[in-house]
Amino acid sequence: MHDVRRGLAAAPERHVNTARSNRTSALLLFTVALLVVLPNLVWLGCSDRLYLAHSTPYILMTAVMPALIIVPGLFAILGRWPWVSAALCLPFLALVPVETAYIVRYGDPTSYSIIATILESNSREAIDFLGALIWPLLAAVVACVLFGAVAAVYLYRSGYTWTHRSRVWVLTACVTAAAMPYVLALAHPPQATNATATASGASAASNLSPEVPLWMRKIEPSFPAGVVVRLYRYHVEWQAMRRSVDQLHAFEFHARQTANVSERQIYVLVIGETGRRDRWHLYGYERATTPELEALPNLIKFDDMISPWPASRMSVPLFVTRKRAAETKASFDERSIMHAFAETGFETYWMSNQLAVGEFDSPIAVVAHDAEHVAFYNVADWGQAGNYDDVLLAPLKAALATPASKLFIVLHTLGSHANYAFRYPPAFERFTPSLRGLTDPDYYVLANAQRSSNSYDNSILYTDHFLAAVAGVLRESNAVSTMWYAADHGEDLITPECKFAGHGNGTIYDFMVPAVFWYSDSYARAFPAELARLRQHSVEKITTENLFESMIDMAGLDFPGHDRTWSLFSDQWQPHQRLAHALFDVDFDGADRSSKCQMLWPHER
Repeated sequence: MHDVRRGLAAAPERHVNTARSNRTSALLLFTVALLVVLPNLVWLGCSDRLYLAHSTPYILMTAVMPALIIVPGLFAILGRWPWVSAALCLPFLALVPVETAYIVRYGDPTSYSIIATILESNSREAIDFLGALIWPLLAAVVACVLFGAVAAVYLYRSGYTWTHRSRVWVLTACVTAAAMPYVLALAHPPQATNATATASGASAASNLSPEVPLWMRKIEPSFPAGVVVRLYRYHVEWQAMRRSVDQLHAFEFHARQTANVSERQIYVLVIGETGRRDRWHLYGYERATTPELEALPNLIKFDDMISPWPASRMSVPLFVTRKRAAETKASFDERSIMHAFAETGFETYWMSNQLAVGEFDSPIAVVAHDAEHVAFYNVADWGQAGNYDDVLLAPLKAALATPASKLFIVLHTLGSHANYAFRYPPAFERFTPSLRGLTDPDYYVLANAQRSSNSYDNSILYTDHFLAAVAGVLRESNAVSTMWYAADHGEDLITPECKFAGHGNGTIYDFMVPAVFWYSDSYARAFPAELARLRQHSVEKITTENLFESMIDMAGLDFPGHDRTWSLFSDQWQPHQRLAHALFDVDFDGADRSSKCQMLWPHER
């Protein structure tokens, strides 16, 4: 009798324990799901901040709704094995703090281009934007992963299953919500208008390569599914780039030099890094940041050049190929200008003070390895001082010391890439206090605003010195020679009025770049008419897209299909629309820039 009573007493206790375990399991599962969709909710919560590009309806449709369909739908499908759902979320839980921090700082989710930058450069540049947040963020990553792991183990051991009829309700709701846009599209086909083409086709998500399905395009801004789309997009473009490289080896411009130049010829293109035009005294800045260039004879400055892209991997290829700003794929079906010069007997060089890359590592690598001689002179990453840009002067002199009668040389510099204090030697520490001596300075806090500004200006002062030195080397060669400099993109510097720093924020400062052209006296004698036309066009609204066709005419080259409407040396030059890849793709000159931080917006939004 005693055993029977004890058994009856134990039954309710087991029932209570089972109910408590089920409640705990359900709570853990809900918390995992909430964490995974958190970045979307944070983005939505930030939508009223003036510097954000996207409205609340846009965020709801492209981020929040896909997340609330995909995550609960997945959990419902795996309702009999909820521990599997938790385990599948572990990689995304590790990314939740990073994605959330990025949204809070930049006002948008991470993108395909961010992933490409990480995979094609190094981890240091990828975490530069974190500054002092790095350690709290790492702690948050560890905490999220540990929580997800504990939840998965608990769900597995508890044997909990989601078999309640609510599972069917959730699954039905998710499927219905996912199908609704397609049903509405069939019932009411959209009518294409200029406004919708500008607003929808201009967002970053629209720049997918054709191989990426449309349904993926719709969910790319969301988290976590959008992360998979971004990785897939990078994979597709990398494969396309690799295929294009294989095809490029058979490409020929059939170029020839039509100009009769009897003297030795040396043409140098200097690709700058993170150069902002309004910080050059040459363009009216109050600080004397360009004293040597201003004292240099035979210098032409371009008053209004922009770079269409705010990131090096897409902007640099536009300097040396006929790729246009509207081309959003990393691959291109023509070889670079180095090959056009090589076809006419020029020895071609690519000398870089950036990190070494293999031929297939990035779009920049593809064009760099099109030169006959390729060398990288910086062994440190961007988080260390490494070599200053004057490391390129010795190999430049060595190339000039060769017996080659015709040389085309590209110098790819580190310019003003963050950390700005690492880009110039102590002798150029003119504006103080600076970032020099600070460990892992945060460029995104106002406390460092003046230091960042001073260090950036010091880096411009050093760029001025380097460019004057390159011109000096060319002048001493006594050859028909030129030096063309332009920066690959601009930079935002934090101010009390605007929290932005770095680049890729969509402001006018991302795109307005300095550009100068120096020429020797012998070049002026050999190409007087071309030089006069260049001076005439130096005040026009131009982009880095003008460089390729201009350098062809600069050296008196020609090839079938040469489009002189892009050449600043030609009397056939014509103005072209200046596309800027801001948070929306916009006409730089027609864009609305009245909002906070002078961000570029389409007028119809």
